[in-house]
Amino acid sequence: MGKRRRQYTEDFKRDAVRLMRNRGSRTVTEVADDLGVAANLLHRWAQKVERDAVAKRNDEGETLDQEVRC
Repeated sequence: MGKRRRQYTEDFKRDAVRLMRNRGSRTVTEVADDLGVAANLLHRWAQKVERDAVAKRNDEGETLDQEVRC
């Protein structure tokens, strides 16, 4: 029988991205290994978190000029 894909909660993904960003001297691969996920998956989650944050800021009325000035 084939492998089933693991399902990860949004909370797990956000926490994993937070760990990746605050990893200190550890590599992304080390963080991913500790979490039991592939490094490329962790990078994809980080990209999604960033896209979602930008979309949220834009939805709240912040213009691109205001965003760039920060």
